[in-house]
Amino acid sequence: MELARSVPIDLDPSLRSFDVDDIGLCEKSWSRLPVANSPHGRASHSATTLDCFRFIVIGGGTCDPSSGSWTHFSDAHIFDARSRSWQQVDAASDSKHGQFPARRGHCAGLWKADEV
Repeated sequence: MELARSVPIDLDPSLRSFDVDDIGLCEKSWSRLPVANSPHGRASHSATTLDCFRFIVIGGGTCDPSSGSWTHFSDAHIFDARSRSWQQVDAASDSKHGQFPARRGHCAGLWKADEV
C-alpha cells in the first residue's frame, strides 16, 4: 500500500527542526525532550552513529516551499544522547581535511573511531 503525501518530503515543514522524542516503554507514550543547541532542521542529510551514545549529521539542506529554492548546509553536528545536546563540528580547525563542502543527498559511514 502506498501512502499519499500532500507535499514532497523535501518540502515537509516537519523536517525544519531536530526535535528529539523519548518513548516511555512502560507508559507506551512519546514525550518531547528538552535539547540544547539544536541545528537547523534539514532534509537529504547524512547521519551515522559514532558510538552507543552519539551520532553525527552532515550537510543536507532546506527548501523554501514558496520558491522551491534550496539552501545547502556545509556543516556537521554531533548529538550526544547522554547530555541531550548538539555540538557543531569545527572542520575549519582540522588542518588535515579543511572545511565541509555544502552537500545533500549523500551518505556517510564510520571508518575508524571518530573518522567519518
